[in-house]
Amino acid sequence: MQTQYRNSLYLAVAVSALAVSAPALAQESGEAETTGGIDEIIVTAQKRAQNLQEVPISVTAFNDVAIREAGFTNSLTIGDQVANLEIKTFGGVPNIFIRGVGNNDFNASSIGPISIYRDDVVVASTGSQIFSLFDLERIEVVRGPQGTLFGKNTTGGAIQFVSKLPGDTLEGNARVGFGRFSLFEAEAAASLPLGETLSLRVAGTMRRRDGEKTNLFTGDDTINVDEAAARAILRCGARAVAPTCG
Repeated sequence: MQTQYRNSLYLAVAVSALAVSAPALAQESGEAETTGGIDEIIVTAQKRAQNLQEVPISVTAFNDVAIREAGFTNSLTIGDQVANLEIKTFGGVPNIFIRGVGNNDFNASSIGPISIYRDDVVVASTGSQIFSLFDLERIEVVRGPQGTLFGKNTTGGAIQFVSKLPGDTLEGNARVGFGRFSLFEAEAAASLPLGETLSLRVAGTMRRRDGEKTNLFTGDDTINVDEAAARAILRCGARAVAPTCG
């Protein structure tokens, strides 16, 4: 009888402890819902704006914060951060593979089965697919055949680079960086409202670095970097024109 009484007492204490701790757990869960979670990323992988979590195809996307934190400098550097994406270069010509589908041709005018788009404009020839990344809204890598939405030459997938559009208010940003091998890089962008429906965004970048290696025969540095690029986007209402040089 004493043993049964002791067991009943232990059971009552355990139930009381659960009753006291349950509201605390619920409160912590509620706080996590309001302070944590995954940031919403809007993509256009299906040619319409959608939450990345609701897109029923395999997509890897980077918003402007993720692009800056990853340190992407040109269109080839994204291959280190995307699953099933491999980018190789032969004589300065990129060969892009997604899920093993790609093109090994080193001809700069060849066209592979992975298409690259800059603000919805296709960059067809492989020799033109190396360019600087700056002032981007997001990057999208869509895996698998995309001929229905993107057209030809997308047997393996498609990669989209989307620039930031001009805003309705005057704003801008600038960044300067230094690093090894006398690295110097700078980037700046600004939105300029020109009227009620007209606005302009200008952006530019510059990156210079001495060579990482030395040619033992000539004594010269190799793999040095000296690049610059600029872009201007003029927006009137819902339409935008984005000429780019660099």
